Amino acid sequence: MIATIAHLDGTTAVTVLITIPAMYPVYKKMKIDPRILLCLTGACMGVMNLLPWGGPTARAATVLEMDATELWHMLIPLQIVGLVMNILLAVVLGMFAIKHGAGLGKGEEIEEDAKEKKEAEDLRKSNKYLIFNFLYYGWLRGNTGSHGKRGRGLYHSRF
Repeated sequence: MIATIAHLDGTTAVTVLITIPAMYPVYKKMKIDPRILLCLTGACMGVMNLLPWGGPTARAATVLEMDATELWHMLIPLQIVGLVMNILLAVVLGMFAIKHGAGLGKGEEIEEDAKEKKEAEDLRKSNKYLIFNFLYYGWLRGNTGSHGKRGRGLYHSRF
């Protein structure tokens, strides 16, 4: 349902950036396969793409030479069926997850595995190439942009 509400603006990036970070820790703690989260997010986004400001509906309305809102009014029953099917899909995938061990960590803190601990530790360490990266970025920034009277950038031609 979070993905459905987040996708009301019609942009996939915003939907993913709201849904995945919010739900991934819950899925991880409950030992639910994260592919289920991806499946449900994608299904919700697919149904919500039928909104008039979504890309597919706007393109279809243009091809049909009609207003996107008029087309959407014809698609509302289909969208409602899609939302109900998404809820049913969530229930079925939830039952599948329970059958495969989801929810066994209720009330207890799940210990992180060694790989995750190592990754977190590596992120906390300082990057030995940090100064080089800043200098390289500065050089790239200075040589690829337009420089007015000083000349042209690395990727700009005279024409």
